[in-house]
Amino acid sequence: EELPVMYVMSGHDEIVLTDVQKNLFSKNNVEIKDYIATTGAAVPEDCDILFINYPAFDFTEAQAEAVKAYLTAGGKAIINLDYMAAGFKNLNSLLNYYGVEVVEGIVYEADARYYAQNLPYCLYPQMADHAITEKIAGTKSVFVPQATGLRVLKNKRDTITATELMVTSEDAYSKVDLYSLGENKTDEDIDGPFATGICIEETYQGTVSQLLVYSSYLWDDVIITENAYGNKELLLDSINYLAELE
Repeated sequence: EELPVMYVMSGHDEIVLTDVQKNLFSKNNVEIKDYIATTGAAVPEDCDILFINYPAFDFTEAQAEAVKAYLTAGGKAIINLDYMAAGFKNLNSLLNYYGVEVVEGIVYEADARYYAQNLPYCLYPQMADHAITEKIAGTKSVFVPQATGLRVLKNKRDTITATELMVTSEDAYSKVDLYSLGENKTDEDIDGPFATGICIEETYQGTVSQLLVYSSYLWDDVIITENAYGNKELLLDSINYLAELE
């Protein structure tokens, strides 16, 4: 009788939800509401999942603290990032607090088994063994275009469990010069491997916080409506996992 409520953040020129996405969430029994974060207002108390969809510019310190306060109180969030996020100081401070590092540049895959034909920046990453990925692992590939590399920080708190849901090969690298059309690795590029999706869970004094971070335009309408890919299932199972929906 009570549907899970997912608040979608706005205030940083985030990519707005399309009708296709809204319809998908509605069919999945998820209620969508807006969270306008321009003033750094607290995340609403009835928020079951906070959805942050590719912000185009950085949070203020107050906005980052509002999201952090929500998460530390047992909140759940999905944060979708693109290549610009590596330069967002306050957003990265929040992600670092939960043990996630955003790597500069766009990931190129050097192992031909893990990218689309002749498009080394369009990845088919390896899938981890996790409840979120179990329906698609081994059956469908997730299409990950123009990904920004993610890493789990070595100095994260012991109370944090981090699972890399999707991972490149060790031959992948992050191309720092985004204006270079060359695909060959240069000295300034960053060595992989990288994650393109991470599940963070922290248990502290009986409170469980959960955060999913994805680093590519995974939920584009064209991609999630293509049955050959597992992107739609990944999106819905990410929400189902956080909302504890069967």
